[in-house]
Amino acid sequence: MNSKIDKIFAFAIVTTLAACGGSGGSGSAVQNITEPATLVTSSDSKPLVVGQTLLQITPTLEPAVMKMNDLQADDSFSFSSKQQVQVSVDLQSLLASQQRSASRAYLSVYSDYTELDSGQFYAKASSRILAGELNNGQFQQSFMALNDQSQYLIEVWFYNGDLPLQKEQTIVANRLQW
Repeated sequence: MNSKIDKIFAFAIVTTLAACGGSGGSGSAVQNITEPATLVTSSDSKPLVVGQTLLQITPTLEPAVMKMNDLQADDSFSFSSKQQVQVSVDLQSLLASQQRSASRAYLSVYSDYTELDSGQFYAKASSRILAGELNNGQFQQSFMALNDQSQYLIEVWFYNGDLPLQKEQTIVANRLQW
């Protein structure tokens, strides 16, 4: 019984050794290797010599080389990482409904801000990208925005000391509108 197990074990090792390839490295794609393999069985310690010819194939892959002149981009593809954004704010009716004067107000647009638990926003002053006065509750101006950011905070401050109006807006069709 042990003899059968030893033969199966020896066959499994020879098959494994025959199936395993090496990395070669001699440069040719195909190599013939003829070497005797010596296996020792565990039951009677008699060596079993198996002569075997292995065909070792080393695939050779050559990368495709492209020149810059061969590259083409679709006509609709834009290589620009920025976009011109138009900010349009019209608060005349909102300010009238709150009985606030639209004559003295200042607008800022921020790119970095945090929403507080109270629902208000805290804007980082260093992230202000646009500022200016409202004229009769209206504001029109543009700025260059990076394509990877789509949301901004718009804040309207009043010179009389009232709390500011704040609104988070998303760019739609290159516009921030309130």
